[in-house]
Amino acid sequence: MSVLGRTNSAQRDYQEVQLHYVQRGIQTFALISPPLAVLSQLRRPTFRFTPIFRATGIATFGVGSAIGAGLGWATMRGMNDEGVVRKATKIKTDANQRREDDYAFIGGALGALTSTAILLRRVPIPWTLTGGAALGVAGGVLTHLSKLTREGKNEKVNEWVDKVKEIIDDD
Repeated sequence: MSVLGRTNSAQRDYQEVQLHYVQRGIQTFALISPPLAVLSQLRRPTFRFTPIFRATGIATFGVGSAIGAGLGWATMRGMNDEGVVRKATKIKTDANQRREDDYAFIGGALGALTSTAILLRRVPIPWTLTGGAALGVAGGVLTHLSKLTREGKNEKVNEWVDKVKEIIDDD
């Protein structure tokens, strides 16, 4: 037995579903926060990269992961173990979801490294790493969605947009 009287297998399924919600929150906020940060910076008389990267990093990894974790907890709170196992199995077997997560992860790593290399003297390193990773995650998600569109799988893109709308409406 493990935490809360669940078996280790059931606990892994709970963790898998919770991680999925956290990743979805990060991916959603990675798409939303950069345009908002740029728009807020355009109102200022001098354009600087530091506030953009700081706001993008904090919004994506701080707010996005917290909201995703909260939604995951709220969703699983009403589920029994069988429901969580079904949801975890669906997440594990969805090839498009795995591919999207992989693209987002790779994009995040490349974004963090690239932004740090390019903006090393203009923006403090913590903000280039987090902001660049957020931009990379957004790039990975957009790359995945554009690939689905090119392959003629528009229903998957619409499904992703519906999931984001569902997350926003749950608030």
